[in-house]
Amino acid sequence: MRGFEKSQIILSIFREGGDADLRVRSGIEGAGMVLEILKNERRWMESMEEIEEAERYEDYAVVLIAHGSKLPYNKEVLKELRDMMERRGLFKTVRMAFMQLNKPSIDEVIRELASEGMKNIVALPVFLANGAHTTEDIPNILRAVRKELAESGRKDVRIIYGEPIGADERIVDILIDRIKDAIG
Repeated sequence: MRGFEKSQIILSIFREGGDADLRVRSGIEGAGMVLEILKNERRWMESMEEIEEAERYEDYAVVLIAHGSKLPYNKEVLKELRDMMERRGLFKTVRMAFMQLNKPSIDEVIRELASEGMKNIVALPVFLANGAHTTEDIPNILRAVRKELAESGRKDVRIIYGEPIGADERIVDILIDRIKDAIG
């Protein structure tokens, strides 16, 4: 039996029944070695999935949009989020923009990305819930800049508007951590 056929049989057994089933059904001496091969193959497949996911988004720029504030904390947190997202390497670039009180503005960042040749721009409001800014103000700014780009010959720029953070179990985990930190 060729190596390819063995690996196909082993993988089908692994997918059907897992480690214990493999030992019972395979009849292959040294099941521990086979399991190690399968674990390595699984890690390899997961790595390939991560690479494919990264390649799927590499042509996208992300603009994290915050409200803005007279105090520095809002801008500092948004910068940290941007840096964390950039380190993940999923997107071509990650920028930040503000509704008001801070620079750069949303339209400035979108124009800048378009002038750099970006064709797919995701505008993501870093707001907890929908409100006047996320349902009216930001969409109006995006429509205006999209129109401006189209009139200047950049009809190829696609601006995708994402949803605010919303209710999510991952946020609950963070809230619980903050409660525990407060209690000590």
